[in-house]
Amino acid sequence: MIVDPSLAGRIGIPQNSTGKVIALEAGHGPLQPIAPGTYGLATIFDAVGNIVKKDLPIKRFKTDERNYFIFWDGTNRAGRNVAAGGYLLRVIVTYVNEPEKQVRLQTKFLLKRKSGAL
Repeated sequence: MIVDPSLAGRIGIPQNSTGKVIALEAGHGPLQPIAPGTYGLATIFDAVGNIVKKDLPIKRFKTDERNYFIFWDGTNRAGRNVAAGGYLLRVIVTYVNEPEKQVRLQTKFLLKRKSGAL
């Protein structure tokens, strides 16, 4: 799936990027940055628990300090396209108001492919 050009501009990825934008909302407040512009790391697993892609940076939407996103191009660690299906996303973040405590969150999502594209 080609990312909508207006969204690409708002989140700082190149126009006509192919991939999936996964939105996250920080319900307990803003996240503590771990590096300039990066607020945590995400790992994507397949249905049986194998790591598909790891260390995907969690970025913040430019307009809101509680809304973040992960951009995944639909490839595995070897750079090959993955199959359509269900995947598990695990993120590790730290909230600004609780700097001594890391929070692990997991969620499932479905990756759909149409004619070989995301």
